[in-house]
Amino acid sequence: MRRSPDISSALIVEEEAEGEKSEDQDLIMSTGNGHVSVVTERCFWHSCGANTVCRLSSEDSTIDGRNTTDVLNISSLHECKQKCEKAGEHHCKGVEYNDDSHRCELWSRPILAHRSCITGESCPEAKFSCHTKQCKAIDKPSDLPASERSFKDGFGGSVSISGDTAIVGAPGDNDRGSWSGAAYVFVRQGNEFVEQAKLTAEDGFRNANMGNSVGISGDIAIVGAYKDNEDSGAAYIFRRDYDVWEQETKIVPDDGAKHSHFGYRVCIFGDQALVSTQGNPDKNTSGAVYIFAKTDDDWTQIAKLESPHPKSRFKFGSSLSLSADTAMVGAHEEADEDGHGNGVVYAFTRINHSWSGPVKLVANNTHPGDHFGNSVSLSGNMSLIGAYRRDAKGKSSGTAYIFTRKGNRWTETHELEPDGLDADDWFGYSVGLSGNTAVIGAPGDEHHGVDRSGSAYVFVQAGEHWVQQSKLSPKKVAAGALFGHVTSISGPMAIFAAQEEAKVFPAALSQACPG
Repeated sequence: MRRSPDISSALIVEEEAEGEKSEDQDLIMSTGNGHVSVVTERCFWHSCGANTVCRLSSEDSTIDGRNTTDVLNISSLHECKQKCEKAGEHHCKGVEYNDDSHRCELWSRPILAHRSCITGESCPEAKFSCHTKQCKAIDKPSDLPASERSFKDGFGGSVSISGDTAIVGAPGDNDRGSWSGAAYVFVRQGNEFVEQAKLTAEDGFRNANMGNSVGISGDIAIVGAYKDNEDSGAAYIFRRDYDVWEQETKIVPDDGAKHSHFGYRVCIFGDQALVSTQGNPDKNTSGAVYIFAKTDDDWTQIAKLESPHPKSRFKFGSSLSLSADTAMVGAHEEADEDGHGNGVVYAFTRINHSWSGPVKLVANNTHPGDHFGNSVSLSGNMSLIGAYRRDAKGKSSGTAYIFTRKGNRWTETHELEPDGLDADDWFGYSVGLSGNTAVIGAPGDEHHGVDRSGSAYVFVQAGEHWVQQSKLSPKKVAAGALFGHVTSISGPMAIFAAQEEAKVFPAALSQACPG
């Protein structure tokens, strides 16, 4: 997740093709206390030929190894789909069917092979038909319409999503004074997201910029207000009880000081929160990161993570990501031994009740000014890191990197660059990672030749490779819209924004059926 500077936007996003039809799907859901319940959700089927398996010959009967769960002889495509639905979403993501041979293959993930079929319906050479199933995600992009908004309130300046709940920051909201700030919470209802609450600080005051950064994890949200109290900053914790959100506490660091901008970046995972300070350039400090945890009924500071170079301007804490036992902190202007500001990311690990580290992550091919670590996202033992100023395909075209952890060692495994990458695209300005799906913003991209209208990309892991699956771009563009300057992903859904507008996309659907 990442927040960008103030921008203006007139964003209308290109929507995916609508699904063929929907069918009811019973899903077994754990409640976390040993009990399970059965809920019914809508499953949407989509036809897609591009970037899915398409045979060059009807005699080709090879299977795709671990990606294929079963091969059956089925009388119809409808029956083939029913077999997939019975297997459940975790075991079957879609089917490939041949009308002539009645061959039904069930996929456990989108399959990448020949690109001979681009019609989106069937493969004319082999009479194979490719279909993907999406149960848990919305089947088309959903706008996030907020009520009671102030004029040019910076809506979309920060975003986060957790399951079926999304939060969007609006640091320019004026409910409690000019630029006091706010955040909006949206929840999924069927195939759309609707506003559930508007969050403001109980002690909100002008120029606090609450909403400059946001994070959400289940029923807990955190909202940064980095200019609160003469720029010393603060962060607010909100908790949802059923559908009502209430402020639980306001947190500040034990050693808080004026102009430190605490709340510059925030992140939350369960009952743990990660909050950074921006630092004070006048005092030549690079900032720090604080970890808070809820113990009993209070949120308490349990650790302070500092840069190995505390008296520097390396922007330590410019990006954050948090899991149960790992915190990742970007310092995108940190210099190497030769004084070159390539950027780094530090990984801290919790062992029992203390945090050890840091382990330093650096890309193999970074150069001065790449801003590696400008954005970071952690999912399990993988991390996605942006370097939006890297000159990969022209000046500041950008790159994103996948790192994988084994033990306490992080290793760069993949370098991601989309098709058509060009100078000043800023690919990697924002990143999000969830399982085998990565979302990456390129806010500087020129869509239809309009300067910095912005785009975003979805990549998916396919075996040992990461492959671009779709590009999301504005349909009606405006110079400076910077679509994709912030993003977040949770499971099969991702949120992207430009200031003054935000949308949730079905990321898992995007990976299976490129538009």
